[in-house]
Amino acid sequence: MPCEPQLGRRGIKPTLSTKNVVVPRTLMNVLAYADGQTDLLAISEIIGVDMMECAAAAVRLEQEGLLEKVAL
Repeated sequence: MPCEPQLGRRGIKPTLSTKNVVVPRTLMNVLAYADGQTDLLAISEIIGVDMMECAAAAVRLEQEGLLEKVAL
């Protein structure tokens, strides 16, 4: 994407800012580190999250059209 993706309209992040907003940190981190060259195992180690949680985040991002599978 040439700019920041609109996460609010995809239901990933609230559209209105509030004081007690919970940002889906794993989704945001997977999106930030998914550069087409770093695999999910490496991303999970970098962000310190279980591989299965990273995989679930990647599936959600793929469903929303924000991520696609590439061969490494």
